[in-house]
Amino acid sequence: MPVQDDRSENLSHPLGSVGGMEVHDAGAVREATDLLAAAVAALDLGSMLPATHRELVALGERIERTGRTVKSMAAARVAESAVWKADRDRSAEDWLARTTGTTRAEAARELQTGRDLQAATHPSPPKKTSAKPSPKPPKPPAEPAKAPSPDPEPARPEPAPATPATDS
Repeated sequence: MPVQDDRSENLSHPLGSVGGMEVHDAGAVREATDLLAAAVAALDLGSMLPATHRELVALGERIERTGRTVKSMAAARVAESAVWKADRDRSAEDWLARTTGTTRAEAARELQTGRDLQAATHPSPPKKTSAKPSPKPPKPPAEPAKAPSPDPEPARPEPAPATPATDS
């Protein structure tokens, strides 16, 4: 969804595109989060059957997985940019740890997970290297020629073709 809400002034380009690339914001996810929070607040677990509770457990797990995915991938993108530096943290890991209330080690794992998910879902094109061709790796030494192995049985001569008998 292109940028069209009142938060567009926070983007680098308020027209919704930068260099021909359409810019999206978090509006749809924000709206879905608000709807989900309202739905959870309105739950009356006492009026539900145990089968419904079981379904809610499965839905809660799906919500958690989805939330972890978006958090990991977005955090990895923040780490690639300079945005995290605005909060004066020493590293992207420090920024994420402070922002999410986790340890630096957990934040580092989260960022790596986000990078891995990005690589799996949006593989980047191969990076160009210097104009010089890379040197060829040295050839491995040639293996010495092996003597042919002797046949387990010596070759037997083929029988001569039978000649038809002639009557005289």
